[in-house]
Amino acid sequence: MLHLPLIVLFITCSPVDPAPDGFTALFNGVDLTGWQGLVGNPVSRAKMPLDDHAAAQAVADERMRAHWQVEGGILIFDGAGDSLCTADDYGDVELYLDWKIEPGGDSGIYLRGTPQVQIWDHPLGSGGLYNNQRHTAAPLVAADRPPGRWNRFHILMHDDTVTVWLNDQLVVDQTPLENYWARGAALPSQGQIELQSHNRPLYFREIFVRKIESPNDNAESARGPEPGPFQDPAWGPCTAQPLPGGNTRLNLQVDSWPDGPLLLPGLRNEVISAHLVMNGEPGRLPVRRNDDGILSITLPAVAPDPLDRVVRVDIAGVPALTTVPEE
Repeated sequence: MLHLPLIVLFITCSPVDPAPDGFTALFNGVDLTGWQGLVGNPVSRAKMPLDDHAAAQAVADERMRAHWQVEGGILIFDGAGDSLCTADDYGDVELYLDWKIEPGGDSGIYLRGTPQVQIWDHPLGSGGLYNNQRHTAAPLVAADRPPGRWNRFHILMHDDTVTVWLNDQLVVDQTPLENYWARGAALPSQGQIELQSHNRPLYFREIFVRKIESPNDNAESARGPEPGPFQDPAWGPCTAQPLPGGNTRLNLQVDSWPDGPLLLPGLRNEVISAHLVMNGEPGRLPVRRNDDGILSITLPAVAPDPLDRVVRVDIAGVPALTTVPEE
């Protein structure tokens, strides 16, 4: 009998998606590298002698490791510890992150160590600047998915002004974030990003940050959704959002679920990918051009829940349409 050597191949896969162009992954999907425990607040930390701060940080880091864990590429908080903080400070930033809470859940994103872009299970919806007193605190719309489902924040901060999109909907529009720790004073120019603890389990993933060096630095990638290229499409509204690298994301809200494939008449661009976002999870969809050159996206035969009818189509370049003759 011929005995052949057994060859075992070990293939490692990244636990998180690659960071978008120009962005850095704050969470590597494996461990707590780049994160630290919470020590006081920006005012109290600034007053601490270096030795005292180092000792307090060691205690906070031990507490962090007891209550923040990584499982299956997801950052999980057990509800019993303190907030999780970036080890580095950030000033003007563009930030993407996915989050999930349980019923009654409560959390938030601190920018420059300052509360906060709100996360909670509340009819008002998440994304608002909860601690504002002089400027608007509530979100423009409630765009949350129900507890237990993934949501995505897109946050842009320049100077003291914050803009927030939740699940591709604008919920905060260029609103100043007030200094909670010193009312009336300017925000610090730098500070840590914090994932707020609030005595409830929390879940985070896909956390990407881009430092903004100047107001015009890659401004196109910081713009929010705009009207899409299609004129009154039969299936529902569409928005377009520039992506890093000059590409574009089309968000198709398919309110009228077609019996066959979803058609994008006249779109000449190459499709990079198409996904149906269900429960916050993108599922890839097949795309082809039919004999008439029209892009065709194959959808599930049965229409999903109304909250799950967003088809996300990433295309190369800016949208370019060919006029389709009327029949």
